Amino acid sequence: MSFTDGHSYTVKAKATDNMGYTTALGDQPSDSFSYDVTSPTVIVTSPDGGESWAGGTAYNITWTTIDINKDIADIEYSSDGGSTWNSIASGVGDTGSYSWTVPSIDVPTAKVRVTATDKAGNSTSDESDADFTIDSTAPVVTITDIADSVNSLGQISGTASDSSGIDKLQVVVKNTTDNTYWDGSSWVATETWLDATGTISWSYATPTLSDSKAYLVKAKAIDKAGNTSALGLDSFTFYETPTAAFAATPTSGNEPLTVQFTDQCTGTVNSWAWDFGDGETSNERNPSHTYASSGTYTLTLTVAGLGGTDTLTDIDCITVTAPPSPGPLGLPPWVWAAIVGAGVLLFLVILFRLTRKR
Repeated sequence: MSFTDGHSYTVKAKATDNMGYTTALGDQPSDSFSYDVTSPTVIVTSPDGGESWAGGTAYNITWTTIDINKDIADIEYSSDGGSTWNSIASGVGDTGSYSWTVPSIDVPTAKVRVTATDKAGNSTSDESDADFTIDSTAPVVTITDIADSVNSLGQISGTASDSSGIDKLQVVVKNTTDNTYWDGSSWVATETWLDATGTISWSYATPTLSDSKAYLVKAKAIDKAGNTSALGLDSFTFYETPTAAFAATPTSGNEPLTVQFTDQCTGTVNSWAWDFGDGETSNERNPSHTYASSGTYTLTLTVAGLGGTDTLTDIDCITVTAPPSPGPLGLPPWVWAAIVGAGVLLFLVILFRLTRKR
């Protein structure tokens, strides 16, 4: 008798004694079975090569088994590209999925193998088509050092490294003076992680900074296995470069001329250096200066702060003239002009009266 693979059969037995009696139909023993000599078809679908899985993390191993009588599966992993194998699970139900907590190792040549065994005892194995990476080491991130005080900062930058490769780099920029965070378009109250440009070498365009405010920068790298680095940290205070400006009152007059200078600088200024153009200087913020001699004077103001320095030079800013020369007897010209005017007026009055008497 021969059987056809994949078919089911029922066997019955009956007995006949010497008297010719046969076992009643209801008492005849029977049994059923499936005839299966074909091994299952099994295909590992994940991990199938090229993945990066983090050590200590649970992932689903998945496979597909094709067999009318599928039953159990044995699951193994290799850390040397398939040369040797280590058991993950034995005799588990052939459901097509198994949750595996990956061992905390670092290897770039890992594979998974699934052996499917059907109810007839036929078995077949399949393994990952290519190596995948098990990465248990977190990446490392650094921030390029930022000076404690800056007056310009075009970008925040740094580097990152990892054996399985960096997937993304993120930063946080916090205004610690105001306790606000940059969200990519404005300063908000909630911490926001922002994607930087690049991976191994990365950068993030600096947001708008405010004068005399303190800032904190955080950076983290996430590798292709999902491991996250320890935070990179740096801090700085931003100071605008000061702009020199002033007002002077008056800007012209006779000697001696006393001029009041008023600071109108912008930005954070810590020192003022005035050069009045006549050999005299001052470090006051709003100095008063007297010009003793006639002439035109160029005023120079240099200001300095934590954000840098700036100089403003105003050529011929102040004009000082000599007073008019005194008349006879040392009297000022205006006195003599008044005397002459009064004399002329008196003469005309007398002449008028004499003319009328005639």
